[in-house]
Amino acid sequence: MKIPNNDEEEDEDEEEDEKEEEEALDQDWGIEQDLQMCNWSGSVLHIVGIQMVKILNSRFEFLRQGALYFDGRNYGMEIRRFNEDKPVGINIRPHEENFRYIDATITGPPGTPYEGGTFKLEIFMDEQYPMEAPKCRFMTRIYHPNIDRFGRICLDILKEKAWSPALQIRSVLLSIQCLMQDWIIDDPLDPAVANHFRTDLKGAIAKAAQWTRQYAM
Repeated sequence: MKIPNNDEEEDEDEEEDEKEEEEALDQDWGIEQDLQMCNWSGSVLHIVGIQMVKILNSRFEFLRQGALYFDGRNYGMEIRRFNEDKPVGINIRPHEENFRYIDATITGPPGTPYEGGTFKLEIFMDEQYPMEAPKCRFMTRIYHPNIDRFGRICLDILKEKAWSPALQIRSVLLSIQCLMQDWIIDDPLDPAVANHFRTDLKGAIAKAAQWTRQYAM
């Protein structure tokens, strides 16, 4: 029987150590491969997610632009009809950058203290139009019992209860023009001005004409 010496035992130990190291390296390599696969899969999912977001954003923008086109076409038709049969003394100009904003002018009606003046108005149609009335205000100062110092207008058809989707910008501006000819003392927006018209009509008309020369000419 052969008895192994110390050198043989050391050689066997070294072989076993080398074998264990190789197995450990193989295991580490496998783990690294798994991690790389996970990272690759995660990257793919990340890229796919970004592409999906881009597609959804593109679809949303397409639908939004379609809605704006539809609204713009309706507003454009209303404005075209207005210009085809333009009321005397009234002009409108939509904003190019936002068709919901309209600049309007009304020439002071003859025989009123506003005669000879050109009064600028701002009109805004929000997303609820024509189901809701447009927002209107005078940009030019005017001395009138139904118009306050901020240009806000007290007019029945601009109120929620009186407004109808059948009414349009044309109806609104014609009503404002009529209001400049026939103010309503009993439903004032500026009580001080209304009181002036009620107690001293001649003086109130003179002041309204003065404001017209000062601010609207």
